[in-house]
Amino acid sequence: MRDTNPFLSAVMRKVRSGRPRLETAEPFFTRVEPVPRGNYVEIWFLTSGCTWDARGGCTMCNYGAGPQNIAPLFMQQAVEQALAVLPVAPAELMVSPSGGMLDDREVPPKARQGIYAAMAKSTADLLLIETRSETATERHLDEYRATFPHRSLAIEFGLESASSWISTFCVNKGAEPDRFAAAAAAAHRREIGVYANVCIGTAFLSARESVEDAVQTARWAFAHGGERVVLFPLHIKRFTLLEVLHHAGLYPRVSLWSLVECLRRLGSENSHRVEIAWYKSYYTQKSKMTFSPTTCDICLPTVLTLMDTYRQTQDFAVIEKLAAFSCACHEEWRAAIEAEPSSSLPERVLRSYEFLDDHLGVGARDELASVSRRLFVEEPFTYATWKAHDLA
Repeated sequence: MRDTNPFLSAVMRKVRSGRPRLETAEPFFTRVEPVPRGNYVEIWFLTSGCTWDARGGCTMCNYGAGPQNIAPLFMQQAVEQALAVLPVAPAELMVSPSGGMLDDREVPPKARQGIYAAMAKSTADLLLIETRSETATERHLDEYRATFPHRSLAIEFGLESASSWISTFCVNKGAEPDRFAAAAAAAHRREIGVYANVCIGTAFLSARESVEDAVQTARWAFAHGGERVVLFPLHIKRFTLLEVLHHAGLYPRVSLWSLVECLRRLGSENSHRVEIAWYKSYYTQKSKMTFSPTTCDICLPTVLTLMDTYRQTQDFAVIEKLAAFSCACHEEWRAAIEAEPSSSLPERVLRSYEFLDDHLGVGARDELASVSRRLFVEEPFTYATWKAHDLA
């Protein structure tokens, strides 16, 4: 992990400063969805939190952080308890902490070995973990494969955007996209599948830019080792930059029509390898999400039902039906996505940075001056450059 944007990291630490720690009384969370293979089951287990989150973290993310120094046995037992109460037998089993399964600082080796032992008892056709790309070392990948020598394995990496500029100045990812490509190649050498998680609704981007970035990122991921892409329309969560921007009128809720448009542009030739996730909230506690992606009250139930159908089948005919769906909110979205922003992305980012520094009292003027030079002189950005890079 490398802090490529000290100003945005300082902002994120300020945003998170009042966040309460998660309680050990809720050591795991599970969700179940029907997918083409059968039942997809995801188990999240409590840790002290994502290592990158502790340094500021990504602008959209908040999976929370538990008490410091959670014991390895606690993590192992959380996964064991979750597996014991699953309502269905999983065809695909995903086990993940808040940040990265292969991050020794978040999930110590002893905890990971115990969790792997619990996963090994599952009859799932596919076992998955999620981690940051820079934690996928040769040693960790060897351990993962050696533990399950005859099982189908995969890793999900949070790519978010394949634009280094957007990753640095909008997501604050703390990792270059090229690291994804290196991790994917290392995983493939061990016959481990690779999934790339891609955001829709990244901070500071217009609706059109967000769709273009997600589509370009998906194509880049396919060209650089990703066998599957998972599109994530972003929720607005507490203690995130998205929440701060939304309350200031600088960030609208993500429209599910943007998700539909991304799927439409990626086409029928890719639908078998483009999944969707978290297009709705699965939490029973409403406080977990401030706002979720939406359309309008009139069509939302129908749109979500069709999204569920696509999640279960990955049938492009569902996307064609959604793309042709008639609703006033769909027309409003079309007008928004066709509109030209009144200023360039770097100009909008800088204005937002200046607002955040004043609004939050970050007191990071030196870092802001430095990032201003990078935005306009050292690391200029245009979508023409990004699209050319996508073809490389």
